[in-house]
Amino acid sequence: MKPIGLIVMFMMLLFQPLVFAEENSGITETFRYRFEKQVTLPSPQAFFQLELDPSLFANLDSTLRDLRLYSNGKELGFAGLPVNEIDRQQTVLTILNKGMESDGKYSFEFHVPNGVPIDKEQLLKVFLNPDPYFVKGELYGGVDGREWKKLKDITLFSIEERVNEISLNGIHYPYLKISFRPPAMNAFSSDLVVNMVQLISASTVGTTESSLEKMKIQIGEEEKKITSVMVDLNYQNRLTDQITVQTTEKAFYRKVSLEGSKDGEKWSPILSTYIYRGVGEGDEKLTIPYEPRYDRYLKLKVYNEDNPPLQIDGVGGKVYPVRVLVKSPQGSTSFKLEGYFGNSHLKSPSYDVGNVLKQSGWREYSLVKVKDFQQSPVYDPNKMLPFTERYPSILTFGLILAAGVVLIILYRTIKTVKKP
Repeated sequence: MKPIGLIVMFMMLLFQPLVFAEENSGITETFRYRFEKQVTLPSPQAFFQLELDPSLFANLDSTLRDLRLYSNGKELGFAGLPVNEIDRQQTVLTILNKGMESDGKYSFEFHVPNGVPIDKEQLLKVFLNPDPYFVKGELYGGVDGREWKKLKDITLFSIEERVNEISLNGIHYPYLKISFRPPAMNAFSSDLVVNMVQLISASTVGTTESSLEKMKIQIGEEEKKITSVMVDLNYQNRLTDQITVQTTEKAFYRKVSLEGSKDGEKWSPILSTYIYRGVGEGDEKLTIPYEPRYDRYLKLKVYNEDNPPLQIDGVGGKVYPVRVLVKSPQGSTSFKLEGYFGNSHLKSPSYDVGNVLKQSGWREYSLVKVKDFQQSPVYDPNKMLPFTERYPSILTFGLILAAGVVLIILYRTIKTVKKP
């Protein structure tokens, strides 16, 4: 057989599975689950929001890579929606005076500039040196920087380069002062000094409504002096961004760490921080915020050191619905939406909706909720997926391999021609 014939035969054998799969297998047969929803929009819209019930989303990959949406046989593009959008403006404040006072406390004063929007949530972020630290103090306000009025007790801490934030809601003094007694005879440094003060003005551009749920917990002692709290979020891939420790104890602080898991066996660290409750009104931090993430389980470790174990009465979680922005069928206000999901081999689809999402005010679009789903009647676990979906690198590998075969054949051909 001629060399060109060998090449053609090799290419046909290599790509036969791909051609066979594309021509003979419907992609919907490769999904375990499906849902149908009759959608009626109040007016023609370019997009609509689709909310996936937690019981349904528990069967998807959290990246949504195995979700496909159709209407009248045509695939609809979509993009996951963010939980919230917050505009945070940071301003470094000028420190006017700092040093030790006659009563043995360290204090520093700073000026809040005019023009800071009152309609935004205002926070103080105080950076002390050296790091880490945990210290109790007082916040004072003044109109001229000479006379001061105590506003509230505060706590300053830094752990793993994460600095806590102090709320200034309801406080509008142009001058502020923070005073604290330097800690001594403990694990923290006794020569804390201020390094920088930031004013953060935050406003919520948009947020998805959330709900607070009391979670199922299991409390145990993971190691000596460490209380472990296992939190069950009830569903796989639950979307959360904070938990709150419920306790009646007073005048305490504890270092805590938080981990997340999808199966209760493999854990990934989320963050370390402090929870505390002081003696002054409002001086407490029992809520642990973190970046939105998908988990089935959370594990909270409370480091008691030589203190008695902290009495934990419960844990509340802030959970969000999962929503996607879907491109509507052109010119339709009433249509049947079909969804297919439950295929671990798929790669993420590539739609243009994600780029549009960054530019448009998507919150104005209608919301459609879907909860009921079933196993797909055409699901065939033995059906071969298209190679382009399962193995996106197969084409590149095949071409490289084919090129190698061509070089070998050419080499042998040239060698044969040169023989006398």
